[in-house]
Amino acid sequence: MRVSSGSSAGDLRLWCYLPGAGPSHSHFDEVLQGRRFAVGADVAMGTGASNSAIAVADADTGEKIAEYYSPDIEPKKLARLCVALCKLFNNAMLIWDSSGSTGKSFSKEVVDEIKYTKLYYRQSEGKIRKRLRDAPGRFLNTDDRAVLLKDYRSFLELREFINRSEIAMRETLQFVVRPGGMI
Repeated sequence: MRVSSGSSAGDLRLWCYLPGAGPSHSHFDEVLQGRRFAVGADVAMGTGASNSAIAVADADTGEKIAEYYSPDIEPKKLARLCVALCKLFNNAMLIWDSSGSTGKSFSKEVVDEIKYTKLYYRQSEGKIRKRLRDAPGRFLNTDDRAVLLKDYRSFLELREFINRSEIAMRETLQFVVRPGGMI
């Protein structure tokens, strides 16, 4: 199912039924019952240059069930849309790229303004005793981005993550690894 406003505001694509849109109203409740979801966001400026994107996935099966993308949504509005999707999908865990000014703006909206609390906190890697960081989200430096994309490739290859989005799958072909490993 594709939900679109018919404008450049963006597209929401679903691989599940919404209330009142499926064979029966209770079907959506059955789809959600007992399931854990995660919502991830890649935050862009909203100036038309590149897409901001949201993915909703079943945390247990690894199946992507919804996506949203738009080059025209600014970080604060994207944060509000993410939280709305989190609430729709059983108060899903929210994770986003908290890098740069767009990540900071998104983070401030989620934490300080909306006060959504089911957030991903990155664990310190390489330590004997792992501890959670103070800031939510995922700060993607060059090495972290490389690890994330390599893991994603492996999950797709092993079918541990199911992505039915043709757009998202085509986008995976746009990543380039430069000499020295920079992506």
